[in-house]
Amino acid sequence: MNDTQLSSCGHLLYVGSMVKRKGLDLLMDALKFVKQDFRLRIVGNGNEGEISEIRQLAQSNGIESKVEFCGFKQGNDLIQEYRDADIFVFPTREDCFGLVLVEALCAGVPIVSSKYADGAYDVIEEGKNGLIVNPYDAEEFGQKIENVLNGTIHLEGADRALVEKFSFENVVTGYLDAIDFVMREDAN
Repeated sequence: MNDTQLSSCGHLLYVGSMVKRKGLDLLMDALKFVKQDFRLRIVGNGNEGEISEIRQLAQSNGIESKVEFCGFKQGNDLIQEYRDADIFVFPTREDCFGLVLVEALCAGVPIVSSKYADGAYDVIEEGKNGLIVNPYDAEEFGQKIENVLNGTIHLEGADRALVEKFSFENVVTGYLDAIDFVMREDAN
């Protein structure tokens, strides 16, 4: 995030489906507490009812003009979304491991994530490359986003060692080690 980005409209990014479990409604409630100018890009699929519900929440919170539904993206189009973002937001009610957290990490995007995303504790170095919040506390959630956008809290992208932890080679090695461990335990 550079200084010109901070002084202009902050670019928030959400990537994922629009099912209730992912917490987009919680994010809509939090964003009403963000005073800094922002734009939220929602990248992902949702059915007509899910999209309509999010639009209605955005409208009732007075932020409808700041929310853009971008549909499903992959490959270079998705990579560009991460590159353009100032903050990646992950408001989930429950996730055992959100792969989008690793995508944001590898793109060097600061993350504001729900404490109910178990993967957040592996990916986020609190106060360095991201923040972990309670998505049910809309005011606190919104204030954390506000503080990152206005520079009160300064987050960097992750350091190389943390990104390397999730490299293809290291993840494959971890899986193979886990399988080997289980096979040895079964043999005993």
